[in-house]
Amino acid sequence: GESKIITGRLRWEDMGDTWQVLLPRTIDPVGPDSISDFASCTSVSTYEDTEALRADVDRYDAVIDRLIDLSAETLRAAENLKVVSKHGVGVDNIGVETASELGIVVCNAPGANARGVAEQAITLLLSARKRVLAADRHVRGGAWDRHQFSTREVGGDTLGLLGCGNIGSTGGELAQGLGMTVVAHDPDGDPADAPARVAMVDRRGRRGGT
Repeated sequence: GESKIITGRLRWEDMGDTWQVLLPRTIDPVGPDSISDFASCTSVSTYEDTEALRADVDRYDAVIDRLIDLSAETLRAAENLKVVSKHGVGVDNIGVETASELGIVVCNAPGANARGVAEQAITLLLSARKRVLAADRHVRGGAWDRHQFSTREVGGDTLGLLGCGNIGSTGGELAQGLGMTVVAHDPDGDPADAPARVAMVDRRGRRGGT
């Protein structure tokens, strides 16, 4: 299902003159530039390892996170931290319960990259079916036996989705556009919320189950 992680409350009076913000190793400079009028940004690449970060993390008011270690231990050391903004969806690397306990706001961006990930999945599916990598090596080797790489079209095939959240639903829609039948198993989902023309199945592949 769709991720919605929001804990704590951030008040305007918590905003100081200049915020210290920790950034992921790579980020489009447009983001940091957009908050430069009230924030001083530092890349996590400044620190050699997690221990070095943990020793200095108490100076940050906010973290824009991708893969930064924000375990319970790190969050407890971040005495001035007010908000963690996930640059993506998953929050496995964040001690959300500890953040709630400490009053630190944690938020993410569900669906922000769903289309891109779904398109990549379909790209890989087509690449495997069409044997793109093997054909590329074949041609680069100076051969041209194209009949060796003749394959069936995906139209009429069935695609199975494990999980039917933002990414799964978008991938299913793209697959349907290619003429595929889509079934999905989502133990946390409600069959009534299934996307149009996607049949929910149980663990044994029986339709109508979760």
